[in-house]
Amino acid sequence: MPSGRTPLRIVLLVSASALLAGCQTDSIVTGSVKPDASVAAPVAASQSGQTAATQKQLAEWAKRYKRRPGSKKNAIGYAYLLRRAGQAEEAVGVLQRAVMKHPEDREVLIAYGKAMGDTGRTKEAVKLLQRAESSSQADWDYMSTMGAMHDQLGDHNTARSYYEKALALAPGEPRVMSNLGLSYALTRDLKKAEETLRQASTHPKADNRVRQNLALVLGLQGKFEEAEEVARKDLPPDQAAQNVAVLRQMLSQQNTWDKIEAGG
Repeated sequence: MPSGRTPLRIVLLVSASALLAGCQTDSIVTGSVKPDASVAAPVAASQSGQTAATQKQLAEWAKRYKRRPGSKKNAIGYAYLLRRAGQAEEAVGVLQRAVMKHPEDREVLIAYGKAMGDTGRTKEAVKLLQRAESSSQADWDYMSTMGAMHDQLGDHNTARSYYEKALALAPGEPRVMSNLGLSYALTRDLKKAEETLRQASTHPKADNRVRQNLALVLGLQGKFEEAEEVARKDLPPDQAAQNVAVLRQMLSQQNTWDKIEAGG
């Protein structure tokens, strides 16, 4: 649980990292692995939320990968579940071996880039993803992922150009809209962030993480009651209240936004 001394940038970067890990940037995963949609819930989101079903899937895919480590499908599926379980470095190792076997495979390169992004090696991740760019011009998921990477690097204009490309391919896609909303939040344009996230949250395909990002942006504007109301749609009432309380405490500190803009 974040303390009252935690810079608000950490809260926003939890969301920004979701632009890599928690957002729907894993549609290339095949088989029985079903990636969750949109951006991971920010603020005091628990890392212990791994379900028994996820653990079971991870164990199953670990066996598949052990039997056939050279299989592209097994490497991508196993690495995806490792990332979902918070084991990003292990996922990087799996995909590093896959890239050695499939050095120019677009899906492997994209999966490897996402895993690298999870570990904070965003510049390396961008280089990997750029190797797949020429064959990804019609892939909104790829464009959204590239936007996420550039947001993490602080290049928000480039990030938004990728989101625009993604939305041209998939108009109104809530996962892209949610990433775009967080991009606006990272540059302090909270009004536009709220408008974008509200639009994303009304989409039939929007999931809990879109709504939790809307709750974050509402809280950043001091709209604490509404933020808690939105958060309670998906979180237990006590956790929703706790998240908003943490955010309220952070915002009560002096120079919070200066810390964000200065990098923490």
